Amino acid sequence: MGFFRFGSNIFKPSYLPALDGLRAVAILTVLLFHLRVPGVFQAGYIGVDIFLVISGFLITALLLHERSKHGKVSLYNFYVRRALRLLPALFVMLATLMVVSWLFYDEKRLHRNAIDSLLAVFYVANWRHSFGIYHPNWLAHAWSLSLEEQFYLIWPPLLVLLLPTVTSMQHLCRRIACWIGIVVLYRYAMSWGVMNFNRMYHGIDTRAD
Repeated sequence: MGFFRFGSNIFKPSYLPALDGLRAVAILTVLLFHLRVPGVFQAGYIGVDIFLVISGFLITALLLHERSKHGKVSLYNFYVRRALRLLPALFVMLATLMVVSWLFYDEKRLHRNAIDSLLAVFYVANWRHSFGIYHPNWLAHAWSLSLEEQFYLIWPPLLVLLLPTVTSMQHLCRRIACWIGIVVLYRYAMSWGVMNFNRMYHGIDTRAD
């Protein structure tokens, strides 16, 4: 348990002002990307990556702190907290979208927004982009929410299985670094004509690192 006491000093949840700065940079680059500002157009992709890395860091920190404090990780409590944090805002947004669609738009738009909303609720909107089923309109941004939620479903159980097998923080970091390297090599290999850009950019298997 010494490793986990050491880990709790590093990963104890607290307010980190530096993360606000990183979030600001990420938001700015995404906004400039969508505004098609010359010279920074490609920076929007980096902004999304920054958000995903911050999310991965915070989730891992919370899980390590819980393990060090209680000796175990409750996945049930973790997913309840995630649901309470994410779902209320999502439901309000989608309900507003459907009401506006019903009141002011035709049946075709209402039907399409309903499909987009279902994909967003079940956090699978990214696969629509990956396989080019059709291009969404008002909920195009839901792909990143879906990707993040899929990460939440996959990474915590993997970390829970990994923790009993490591003996130090360095050991844990090496194991995670190896997994990251495997994903990077996999993505690089798939880029040689096997997968198109949309498939690689929006798939959880190619963005897990």
